Amino acid sequence: YELSSHHHNASSVLEQMIKFADWISAGMDRSKDPEESSAKKFRYRMQRLKSVFPQIFREDFNPEDKNLFYPVKEMTLDDDVVFPSCSSIKENLYEEYKLLWEKFEHELVKIPTGDFNSNFETLLALLQKFTWCIPGSTQDLPDVSLYDHLKTTSAIALCLYDYISDTYPEELQKSGSNIVRKVFDEYNDKPFRLVCGDLSGIQDFIYQITSFNAAKSLKGRSLAVQLMCQTAAQYILNKLNLPLSHLIYSAGGNFYILAPNTESSNQALQKATDHLNNGLFTGYNGRLFLAIGSIPCSSEELMESPGEVWDSSIKQAKITKHKRFLDQILNDKDFFNPYGNP
Repeated sequence: YELSSHHHNASSVLEQMIKFADWISAGMDRSKDPEESSAKKFRYRMQRLKSVFPQIFREDFNPEDKNLFYPVKEMTLDDDVVFPSCSSIKENLYEEYKLLWEKFEHELVKIPTGDFNSNFETLLALLQKFTWCIPGSTQDLPDVSLYDHLKTTSAIALCLYDYISDTYPEELQKSGSNIVRKVFDEYNDKPFRLVCGDLSGIQDFIYQITSFNAAKSLKGRSLAVQLMCQTAAQYILNKLNLPLSHLIYSAGGNFYILAPNTESSNQALQKATDHLNNGLFTGYNGRLFLAIGSIPCSSEELMESPGEVWDSSIKQAKITKHKRFLDQILNDKDFFNPYGNP
């Protein structure tokens, strides 16, 4: 808490990590609002989270639906919460934010002290529940939630810490060290690694079913794929000693993890991938394969062109997909020997 509260006037190395992580995260998720070029004081009291969908529709999209906003309410599955509606940004939201904060505080104090990982994931869930509807910035286009900004800032800060601890360990204890600024400014310093996981063979796995109870079988196998993908991502996070905040995205047989670009982390990633593919090979006779692609990137690349980094990691995963189980074949001298009893 103390580190976070001082990050705008950072002095220590740890405070600087949070400061620059906030900058990088802000660069990734904020765009200028063409209709609100002159931000005014106290706009945050009137600004709701704007839906991203009008930004991706065609120009001839109904103009009445271009300003869609979410209510300032805790996350539920109610229609009036999950679906944005037309609303004015001029309405003062003080009372709504006050009620939301009181509910957050009420649940926050219930988190038991103890295991850090469990507490962290519980706090992450609470932040998602109560800050999903708050704009991460009211000075720019308010279409990214505070929850997403906080989550990515946390992941970036930990990556910076791990990278500097591994690459410049002597700088951590130096008073007045500018090592974080150096890593931030230097293009050749690549403290981050974006990991793309692609579970290959999903279609064949899902549709290799009998006609009896086909609908139930399809649902069951679709759920199995979803759980396998989530489990693989969680396993990699555990082996890299990273919390859930580093899981950027997971759906449709794909996941993306932001990891520190250190030797120990890269080795752990390779070992985790080998372990998972060994299990998939023996458990599903090679029908399923986890293709991993990873790309190191600098602070500038992550902040200014995250889409290019994203695409590069996907391309690396596709290259790996064309060499299914290569590591298993190379590491098993008996791979092509006959199996079973004669």
